[in-house]
Amino acid sequence: RLYIKYVSFLRYEGKFEVAVDFIKSKCMLEYPTFYKFYLQIGQIYENDFGRFKESIFWYSKGEQTFPQNSNFPISLSNVYIHGLKNIAKGRSILEMALAKSPQNETLYQSLIQLEKSQQNMDQVNLLIERALKVLPQHPVIWSEKLKSLSGRKSSTKKVIFKDALTKTKNNYLVLLQIAISFYEDGQYKVAEKWLQRAIKGNPQYGDSWIWLARTHQQLGIDLTDIYHKVNLYE
Repeated sequence: RLYIKYVSFLRYEGKFEVAVDFIKSKCMLEYPTFYKFYLQIGQIYENDFGRFKESIFWYSKGEQTFPQNSNFPISLSNVYIHGLKNIAKGRSILEMALAKSPQNETLYQSLIQLEKSQQNMDQVNLLIERALKVLPQHPVIWSEKLKSLSGRKSSTKKVIFKDALTKTKNNYLVLLQIAISFYEDGQYKVAEKWLQRAIKGNPQYGDSWIWLARTHQQLGIDLTDIYHKVNLYE
């Protein structure tokens, strides 16, 4: 953990070459089975240097070393999509990773978000339904389904909200997404109630506090109490 933080500090100071050398000469030698060092060095090449070939090399090496870790195919896919503008390759990487790990909700989520960014909404809906067949109780997938309901009739939303809550046992991610849906419909009082439930489910999840602050702003409620509580949970 100390090494991870030290590398982050070196990056903060702009000492990218020093960070790379430290990871190679010390971190990976002392902790060869710790996956985060492969991610860090890939991120330095990708984000700090903009040298995408090197980042692909390290993400690929991490994927080979830790084949069950979804961080690597997702990171690899992102380099192709955002760095090299190769959408097809990025999609292929995620699909191949899903074939190896068909019950990984994070891989499904990444693929869903990719198709959403490309405005392939039919494909988004197909992926969500495909994921729910394999992972019927996973809140991340249900959250994506709830996000796709924008513009639907309230009666349709109500049925799907109920299904999502039942399947996930009132998971805080689902509670939050329901709250966001009411917020987007301008029902701020109702949204506030759902946000309070989401926060009770997991008070350390920051998104819920952000949406509660937005809701209170719409309702003209002072945010001092939210700042106080957030500091307490921090």
